[in-house]
Amino acid sequence: MNQYDLVHVTTRHARMSDDELRAIYYKAWDLYYSPEHVERVIRRTKLWKYDSYNMMAKLFSFYEAIKLEDVHPLESGVLRRKYRLDRRFGMPIESPLSFYPRYAWEVLSKHVRLAAMHWHFRRILKRVERDTGSYDDVAMMPVQEDEFDELEIFTVTQAARSAVNKQLHRKATAATSA
Repeated sequence: MNQYDLVHVTTRHARMSDDELRAIYYKAWDLYYSPEHVERVIRRTKLWKYDSYNMMAKLFSFYEAIKLEDVHPLESGVLRRKYRLDRRFGMPIESPLSFYPRYAWEVLSKHVRLAAMHWHFRRILKRVERDTGSYDDVAMMPVQEDEFDELEIFTVTQAARSAVNKQLHRKATAATSA
């Protein structure tokens, strides 16, 4: 039952091995929390007049959980406490001479990596805060009617095409009733 969480593979994929599935899972986290995307999200936050520091803190806390603790952010906390006597059934109790030095090193090394990651995220935040120029990107632009036929997001599946048709029908109905 200890495997049923948000990180362990508990079912088989039709075409990928467990290692490939795990690798793509972690790659998705790394792509989403890449410096470029973190900066993009913070820029959007600033443009929408939300608290940029608050957003940076949320991005940081989610990413550090998966990177440093190897647990999903919704299963983590600020510090992960471990107790030498808390062992799974059938597992031997670890010696204090091996447990405590290893645990101390783990806590220390995680805090060093945590500080480095926080410094990196703060640099991104400061760069965004200093920038006084305008900012926009494609995701923030309203969809133009001709883009419904051009952009793959609106044409790739039947469900997407149905949603577009429904939206266009609503727009046409509103125009004729006005």
